[in-house]
Amino acid sequence: MGAGAAPLGGASANGGSGGSTGGRPSGCAVGQRDCDGRCSNLNDRDHCGSCENACKTGQICAVTVCVAEDQPCPEGLTRCEDACVNLQTAPDTCGTCDRACAPSQGCAAGQCLCEAGDVNCGGGPLLLSVGPTRHYLVNGVGTPFQLRGDSPWTMSVQLTREQVAEYLDNRQAKKFNTLLMEVVETKFGDAAPANAYGDEPFRGADFTQPNEAYWQHIDYIVAEASARGFLVLMCALYLGYGGGDEGWFAAASQAGVSAVESYGAFLGARYGGADNIIWVNGGDFQPPNLDIPNALAAGILSKDQRHLFSTHWARNSSGTDGAPGWLTLGSSYTEQGNVSARVLADYQAAPPLPTFLIEAYYEGTFEGQPQVTTQTVRQQAWHALLSGAAGALYGHHTVWPFDADWQAALDSDGARSMAHLHGFFEALRWWELAPDASSKLVTAGRGTLGTAGYVAAALSADGALAVVYVPDGREITVDLSQLSGPVTARVFDPASGVFSPVTGSPFGSGGSQKIDPPGGSDAVLLFEAK
Repeated sequence: MGAGAAPLGGASANGGSGGSTGGRPSGCAVGQRDCDGRCSNLNDRDHCGSCENACKTGQICAVTVCVAEDQPCPEGLTRCEDACVNLQTAPDTCGTCDRACAPSQGCAAGQCLCEAGDVNCGGGPLLLSVGPTRHYLVNGVGTPFQLRGDSPWTMSVQLTREQVAEYLDNRQAKKFNTLLMEVVETKFGDAAPANAYGDEPFRGADFTQPNEAYWQHIDYIVAEASARGFLVLMCALYLGYGGGDEGWFAAASQAGVSAVESYGAFLGARYGGADNIIWVNGGDFQPPNLDIPNALAAGILSKDQRHLFSTHWARNSSGTDGAPGWLTLGSSYTEQGNVSARVLADYQAAPPLPTFLIEAYYEGTFEGQPQVTTQTVRQQAWHALLSGAAGALYGHHTVWPFDADWQAALDSDGARSMAHLHGFFEALRWWELAPDASSKLVTAGRGTLGTAGYVAAALSADGALAVVYVPDGREITVDLSQLSGPVTARVFDPASGVFSPVTGSPFGSGGSQKIDPPGGSDAVLLFEAK
């Protein structure tokens, strides 16, 4: 196992069972042992590595051995008061010296988590699984979880730890909860594949010799994301557009499936204990055969079967393309205008599998491409979420590669619009919405499915809730008989986040109602039946 993935239960999470009196008694926390009636993590002066080993005066404990207290801690350990600890695996100092896990939790990759098989010990809010309708996700305590994502692809190599914290704090304030990140990057970075500290991910030409210093930085990112409530979509080996020099496909093919599977096993062992991840295979490319993605998945799954597995194939693809046997979470990768059609088709596919908008067009411009406006990124997200997606990811062409002015771009109009969208759905029972695929709710003025001008709509099965996105402020007709009683209608401005009443609301039960949203720009209509 990698250094960040010590097993929970059995041996001490700090490095050995030593003189322990056996398995963890019910009165001691995960990673502790009963030493003559005192619970110890076996990493203190009185019990260093075992219950019987006490350090002498002038010494402190460094996991299993006593060392002089006036000397630096051994490599890989950090001084926390009177001990040298592994911040990646020590429950009393998990990730930082001042973060202690709950008694029922262990520590791996610098974050607190449950023992194997237990998803309700307190570490479950970011461990996701497929919900009961198979159209949305739930966390470890059964609460619906909508993917509200950003796409910081190159955070792994471009940002220092201080910059990671700055980025995460900004996105947390805007109610993002999901991040799409390459674990290793080969082209789009100032010194790629090295990170901001000059550490490369591998020693040697293939994928079988991980560089511990590099992976400790990934540990840090995953742990800090978890501490702020972020799910990390881990693109484990970005293959690159068309399998070209933007990604790892050529190198992986040369190294061979055995090396790729070994790398996958390393990842699964190191991060399998972290709740807040979903694995993503591919990366702007679906190979003619799936030998490389299959090998990567096989390696990860040999060590980690706790987490969902998704894909990022080529544009205009579905996660189910190629029928990968390891796929447990669908994805929809689109153009700008066809979001509604692609997502709806993935939503309606059999057998059902949750899908989410993993990418459409990013805000701004990149390498001479046409400018993508704020309204476009809004339209894409609203189309996805009202066409059956379990979430939607946003991106900005200055932020994903972390160009020189990325901090200013964090507060772009598009990012603010996403904050409004996140707040809107946060207040609703969004998981009860289903797409109005047969136009029973919106009966006129809808436009054409799969175009940017399409009016996307969804309503709950009980008729108590409906949401309609009108991309250009046109007049539409709504059949109020689809709702379960008298209706209060409000218009939500997706650019400002402000609600206002719909003229004539509240409406009585039944009948058709023409509605002309004010302003002439995009608008969201919220219908609530009493």
